[in-house]
Amino acid sequence: MSARETRDRFVFSRRDYCLSLPHVGHPLSVPGLGTTLLARPIPGSGRSDLVGPWPYTAAPEPALLERALAALRQDGFVSLTMFLRPDTAAGHVAALGGVADVVPLKDHYIRDPRQPPPAIRARTRRNLAIAERHWRIRALARAEIPPLCGPWQDQLAARRRLSDYARVGPEHFAAIARLDAVEAMAAEDDDGPGAVLVAARAGDETHLLHFLTTPRVIPTCGSYLLWDRALRAWSRDGRVYLGGAPGAEDGPGIARFKARWANRTAPAFLLKAVLDGGAYRALAGRSPARSFFPAYRDAPA
Repeated sequence: MSARETRDRFVFSRRDYCLSLPHVGHPLSVPGLGTTLLARPIPGSGRSDLVGPWPYTAAPEPALLERALAALRQDGFVSLTMFLRPDTAAGHVAALGGVADVVPLKDHYIRDPRQPPPAIRARTRRNLAIAERHWRIRALARAEIPPLCGPWQDQLAARRRLSDYARVGPEHFAAIARLDAVEAMAAEDDDGPGAVLVAARAGDETHLLHFLTTPRVIPTCGSYLLWDRALRAWSRDGRVYLGGAPGAEDGPGIARFKARWANRTAPAFLLKAVLDGGAYRALAGRSPARSFFPAYRDAPA
């Protein structure tokens, strides 16, 4: 792939991004598919399945997906799971549904400059005023991302239930810090950064990837100022995708926070394909009808 093709391809679909997810699986490039997949050994089986990159990927073309599924069956994989990005066109989703099972996954929040800006409520204005007295916002150099975000991510994992996909390690931050598409902003005071937003930016889109904080931003609302300033800056270039809310116990609170900064939502989709029906049923055992996919793995958070 040429340097220009790498730059123009959807960031999360690229192999150099997927190299940041070794805790998920080993990157596998399927000719013509348009996105990198991750091969995952299935514990205790000697078999492997495939998953698309976290948090989501560009939707493949239906004809290319059909050919890819045939090739992956021949290669002996058991199943394929892909998280398709929000704002995938309805017609595209319908066409993919003729090749694999495609269902809505969760709504994602979006700051869209083509829509009226979100209303800023009185509580948010008050919190921003507090934050402005204590915090300032600056762009981080990519080299600053790993030493800040690695330890903060460990602290987040210790206090919050994260999905297996979101449990990134220090190698993830080292890898994304090498990508030209990655940018970060921080809220800092005289003691240094207290909160960071990390995003993948390309063309007229920004996709938030990580939001990490320290406890000291909470009393003086530093996160509010960070989100306000970062989204104002990034939305000048186009849409900003804020992600969805997790299914764990803190999901409703995260949803309310993201809704403050968004002016519309759109669903992300889950694409599911069983490649080896006999192996899938044997691995799923007595629970083939679980609501999550694939049924032989643990439920995501």
